[in-house]
Amino acid sequence: MLGCALFVGCGGETSVTPDAAAPAVTVPSAVAARVSVRFELRGASGFAVIRGRSCATFEIEREGDGGFERVPLDLGASCVCECPAPGEPLAIGLTPLSSPTPYNLLWDGRQMVSVVRTIDCATRSFSVRGPAMERVGALQPLPAGRYRVSIAVIDTVPPGCQKLMEGYWCPPMSTSGAPAPGAYALCPGRRVSATFDLPESGELVVPVGAP
Repeated sequence: MLGCALFVGCGGETSVTPDAAAPAVTVPSAVAARVSVRFELRGASGFAVIRGRSCATFEIEREGDGGFERVPLDLGASCVCECPAPGEPLAIGLTPLSSPTPYNLLWDGRQMVSVVRTIDCATRSFSVRGPAMERVGALQPLPAGRYRVSIAVIDTVPPGCQKLMEGYWCPPMSTSGAPAPGAYALCPGRRVSATFDLPESGELVVPVGAP
């Protein structure tokens, strides 16, 4: 699933073929979504992050006995062997919240279920030799229950951003740095959150207010 090495907010299915010499690892299979959730974000000012580099534009947490715990929605920076620097987390796409209509963010109620397997970079035509660890996975529905969504919001447009018809594009000035291992964390900015009850199936609209 998910080839979002640099930019988040994308999705799609990708098949993975284990290396012949690597130990057998059962890769999770994708399961169709049963829920459609629309988060309606409103605010008198500020800008919602609608695209990020090495970070997620929104975050889902599941309530448990110890409180809320983040749910993985992607594989994070999943490149192995010979990889360019992914760059530090950065908001690169913005949309204003002062519009009369809310910013709608869609989620299908699924989480990323993943495993780690060993590959030999030499078998994939890389000059690097030796084993490397690769994380692969697929999206599967979450159970019904209490959840919390957090959306990345910033108060002002950073210097160097370009005005578009309905927002801003903020091109990265540097490719240095990298995100923390694992699923992408929320993009830099402040988090605007709302709790909701996820059903087993059907559609759900969740209002989210940005003060």
